[in-house]
Amino acid sequence: MKIHPYRYYKCDDDDKPIEPVDTIYINGYDVGDRLLEGVMFEFEWNDEVERYIYRGSPGNKEYLQKLNMKYWSARLSSYVDEADIAYNEDETDELVRGAMIYP
Repeated sequence: MKIHPYRYYKCDDDDKPIEPVDTIYINGYDVGDRLLEGVMFEFEWNDEVERYIYRGSPGNKEYLQKLNMKYWSARLSSYVDEADIAYNEDETDELVRGAMIYP
């Protein structure tokens, strides 16, 4: 399997990539500290631009309407290209960015 440096992968117990993941979640705490603590932000892989695209935060719309989401979505989009770890929807799997996977 070809590993893309910006794509996230589900890995086995030995940290070997099993499959690429199309939808990932980032914990807002990593970008906005306590302001976004516990808020999970959804990103979807886009083959055309070869990056994850910000899709929003399911279940947190009312809270996020109070914030400058243009600013935060830009920060989150930059962060997702550099973060080592992302999560699946229920946060049971840590997903590893391709650039962190060693052959």
